[in-house]
Amino acid sequence: MGDLTFNPLTLGEAVARTLLNHLSKKFRALGIYSESFEKPLCSSEFYGTEGVKYMQQSDVPEYVKLVEKRLHEEHA
Repeated sequence: MGDLTFNPLTLGEAVARTLLNHLSKKFRALGIYSESFEKPLCSSEFYGTEGVKYMQQSDVPEYVKLVEKRLHEEHA
């Protein structure tokens, strides 16, 4: 699949990581990234809802794996 990656944050859609990286740089340069994208998408409400849902469906080791994966995605 090349540059495409599966990401649950996109509701299961494949994401072109390189394209997203370039777009986020352009939006930052225009000064619209934080207000238009970062705040709505990187909210504690979103992660809280996802965390509660995942905890109900998984055991602790699987939940810890998800948390580690999310942290890795944030720093990639």
